Amino acid sequence: MGHAQHRLKEFEREAEHSRLALRQLAAMSEEQLLAQVEVLALPPETVGGAPSRPYREHLSEAGLQILVGKGGESNQQLTFGIARPHHLWLHARGVPGAHVVVALGKGQVVDQETLLDAAHLAMHHSDLKGQPQGEVSYVSRRHVRAVKGGAPGKVTMTQEKTFLVRFEPERLQRLLSGER
Repeated sequence: MGHAQHRLKEFEREAEHSRLALRQLAAMSEEQLLAQVEVLALPPETVGGAPSRPYREHLSEAGLQILVGKGGESNQQLTFGIARPHHLWLHARGVPGAHVVVALGKGQVVDQETLLDAAHLAMHHSDLKGQPQGEVSYVSRRHVRAVKGGAPGKVTMTQEKTFLVRFEPERLQRLLSGER
């Protein structure tokens, strides 16, 4: 009976996430929807016969798609193969970690809550995981360059902005529970 109750709670959580996603999609402008379609339309890679993406996918409170790389190779693929020049790119500053991309429409400016959501994911998927605060850098993806001869995922950037993020456990829990 315990396993069935656990599966039921899982299903209810997934159903609620789907309802939230539908409400967020309904509230999006046409440009925001097109930015989401642009990323979602990319064909997934196949590993061992099963579809696999080189990133984790989350939705911000505002309904924007946040993609998080899974390692060096997938960071490289996410940043240079999937992200568009106008998307926002984030990384925990000064430590190894995942590349994080917020899918924005051309000319769209990121809202503060989405920026904080993406920054929390950047911290969580880096060596800053578990820290009460940390610095996160962000920049338009067009200002990120691969390091020639560097390891996969090793990048440099120009015009970066950095801010101090105070960890909010509830925010991270909301994002992780809604992973798609």
